[in-house]
Amino acid sequence: MSIPFRNAAAASTIQYRPLVARITARHYARLRTYLEAEALRQGLDLLRQKEGDEHALDYALSARVDTLALAALAKLFDYDADVIAVLDEAQFTRAQIRTRRLPMSGDIVLEIGGQGAVDGAGMSATEPAEQGGAR
Repeated sequence: MSIPFRNAAAASTIQYRPLVARITARHYARLRTYLEAEALRQGLDLLRQKEGDEHALDYALSARVDTLALAALAKLFDYDADVIAVLDEAQFTRAQIRTRRLPMSGDIVLEIGGQGAVDGAGMSATEPAEQGGAR
């Protein structure tokens, strides 16, 4: 006995999350504090801040999240689904995340940075540790 399946309706119901998420200044502060503590605990260079005036609130940073627990990061952002999508993609692709402030609206966004490239904050991404081995 065979069972026919209908797949025509299912294709139109798939929704994709954006890889850019809006965050608040409080979430940014939580992320920065957590990254600084984890960088010190792990002895890794996880966080890179844009060079310049330390008192300027441009909310620009770049960070590695591939060594951090996704659940701990999600808790910092009150389990926002858009933020979790960005963090999950960054961990899966070993890319960096970055934050920046949008010039017109003033919103702070969290997005995928880059892998081995210079990101929008003017900082170069760190290379994964195991790339120095055999080729």
